[in-house]
Amino acid sequence: MVLIYEDSEISIKKKKKNEFVMLIKNWDGDYNKFWDNFPVSLMKVVKIDAKSEDTQEIVIKAEKMEMLSDLIKRNKTMDYTDCLVLLKDIGNQIQSLEMFNMGIPFFKPSDILVVDSRHYFIINTSRILMVSNKTLTINTPYKRSSFFTPELQELTGIPAKISWKSAYYSLASLVLTCLTGEFLLGNKSSAGEILDKLYATKLYWALMRCLETEPKDRYYLII
Repeated sequence: MVLIYEDSEISIKKKKKNEFVMLIKNWDGDYNKFWDNFPVSLMKVVKIDAKSEDTQEIVIKAEKMEMLSDLIKRNKTMDYTDCLVLLKDIGNQIQSLEMFNMGIPFFKPSDILVVDSRHYFIINTSRILMVSNKTLTINTPYKRSSFFTPELQELTGIPAKISWKSAYYSLASLVLTCLTGEFLLGNKSSAGEILDKLYATKLYWALMRCLETEPKDRYYLII
């Protein structure tokens, strides 16, 4: 089988043509609500087998699975429609996690699974944290990412608390890069200047709402 993704809790391998196997450990652990709702419920599941008391093997039907990082490495950028779907898919998954008081401080392209080149799923759960009083508590030092939020860039030590809205900024920053090939972090141009050619489009306003520097002004809405 061909390995697509692997971390301490999950592996995804191509079993045969049009079939992939997802092995999830710690199914009944802290993130079981995540796996029950996303991404498993949104995929074409062929069967689910309990391999052990806390490990599930899920066979999924799909033409293709790859990580967003591999797609971007190959294509450099994505078109407008695909970026809008990326924002919608991951944004909706963030909001679903929030229903269970969970949040994510930031994303990287290697965290997101692309299915059949048109559906996007959070697959790396290692940075999912519990939300308390609308904040996430950072207890682990993170390697600097191009998709850090302003509040993460300003951290000087841990433990530290940041807004639960950090995920929206990071996702929008990632989508901006997928769309334009430019990184917002360290760029002399503002988000509005980078996205100038898309001014007044649905995606432009959705990204700008998420990219507010102050978390209190930041929100996820696609109209």
